[in-house]
Amino acid sequence: MIVLKTLALATSLATLVASVLEIRGCPRSPIMVLARTWFEPVPLRDVVLLAAAGFAGVALSQVVASLAGWARFLFAGELSGPWIVLAAGSVALKALLVCLEEIVFRGAMISQFRRFLHVAPAVGLSAVLFALAHQERSVNDVAILFIDGIGFGTVYVASGSLWLPVAWHLSKNVSVWMVFGSGTLELTSGLFAVELHGPAWLVGTGSASGLLDVCGTAVIVGATVWIYRARSRHADSSGLPESRSRQDRDVIPGFPAV
Repeated sequence: MIVLKTLALATSLATLVASVLEIRGCPRSPIMVLARTWFEPVPLRDVVLLAAAGFAGVALSQVVASLAGWARFLFAGELSGPWIVLAAGSVALKALLVCLEEIVFRGAMISQFRRFLHVAPAVGLSAVLFALAHQERSVNDVAILFIDGIGFGTVYVASGSLWLPVAWHLSKNVSVWMVFGSGTLELTSGLFAVELHGPAWLVGTGSASGLLDVCGTAVIVGATVWIYRARSRHADSSGLPESRSRQDRDVIPGFPAV
């Protein structure tokens, strides 16, 4: 399995390098061109919607498990000054990691795959590689990462901006940390903890997701993808936001189209 993870990471690096090399002859800084291209401004309501989707993707399965008597929420945090400082630092670290992952797996990877694939296969392949890059986790966790990758890629293609997948991804990571007390790359524990009493294969364990988490993620991602695919049917046939300059369209040949 380490071979698959290495392949995923190598592909991600290759697509990022290829994206930079494609525009190195541009009179403007390649970094500025890519930043402007990948981080096109988006309406605040969409950022809020995707942040809500991130929270719902974590909360839905836990609410169902709690109603079934399989989970119990505990307040395990400490609202002190030091905790607030460490929590703010944890969110900042998570934001940096999420931005890096979205730049690589959505911005660079989908843009490069779109040079020889249609939209759906490009998004699907990027989601597979995104999941494989985290394949040291449980099967259910990898399945969730793949489903999330489909959602992140779809909203990127539909909006032409990484702000939306960043908002969704960051919200989900922060929600996992806050609800379960731990996650990835934090300086302190979250505010809550969950005691799970149901079947491990269904509700998961403290360190691995269950089938209920996979289903909850699929429901939220499915609903969000449906909304953004419906929106994309009314977009410009180029698949690019109207505010994007013609010059940027010309210097990014792999920019995704709907």
